[in-house]
Amino acid sequence: MREVDLQGLAVGLSAMSVLLFVCLALLASFTKADSLSANRMFGIKTKHTLRSEDAWTAGHLAARTTVLAASICSLGVSVIAVAFILFGEFFVASLIASIGVLLTLIMIGVAAHKANVAAKKAE
Repeated sequence: MREVDLQGLAVGLSAMSVLLFVCLALLASFTKADSLSANRMFGIKTKHTLRSEDAWTAGHLAARTTVLAASICSLGVSVIAVAFILFGEFFVASLIASIGVLLTLIMIGVAAHKANVAAKKAE
């Protein structure tokens, strides 16, 4: 049976959580400042948000709170996981980071759904 590198797993998942935090915080910030115009590189890209500038704006405004909550969740998970890594508790850090990344991804899905519904109504 193969041994799992818990230290590598914990560090990798924590890094993923930090990356998610940065991307989500940027998205929430750009949305709040109303400085994110429709594009294919960064933002919530669904069938309906890409249809028009109004749909893009409506979708991102509808998802802003959930995106912000996801970024805060990701930041919190990162801090807690890193604390456990520093104490050498790699299994606990891996578990917390895994659950946190999964929860963040679920919240991103919810945000995308909210954005899509709002964009569809704005068309």
